[in-house]
Amino acid sequence: GTLATNSVTAAKLKSDAITGADLPSGSILQVVTAAITGTTNSSSQTYVASVMNIAITPTLATSRILVMVTGGMNGFAGGSGGQEGRIKLYKDVAGGGYSVVENSTRGLQSFYKTSPDDYDGVAIHYYDDPNTTSTITYNFYILRQSGNGTFSINRDGNGRMNITAFEIAHDS
Repeated sequence: GTLATNSVTAAKLKSDAITGADLPSGSILQVVTAAITGTTNSSSQTYVASVMNIAITPTLATSRILVMVTGGMNGFAGGSGGQEGRIKLYKDVAGGGYSVVENSTRGLQSFYKTSPDDYDGVAIHYYDDPNTTSTITYNFYILRQSGNGTFSINRDGNGRMNITAFEIAHDS
């Protein structure tokens, strides 16, 4: 049979009538987003934490997390040409300490500059399979691989950067 028009209203549904586990793979279960207003400057040749971080607590252990960061004025302040900066994604699960999420040589984004004071935006998307319902904090770490300038993220703090984490349903 069919239901009469307006026979099912939001008021008639139980609050737990449909859960994340009931939704098909690919459904967005939650979105956490934040504007980044701080700045990270580093001359380190080892990876250091940046202002690009966000926390999310998955509702299902089978969920995937899509982390995205965009925008900003990023690159090298001062120094000479031939400078390279790299960005890698790290995560901390339930306060257990940060570990690298991907292990490529150049990271998820590299900046190679032939002159000082040369800046670009960041545009990174990473799809993670964390297999947990504990809180995950993602942080994009940076390093100055070469050159003698300072690698800057959101250099003057006046640029607009956004970071977003999506929990996406996934069949196990």
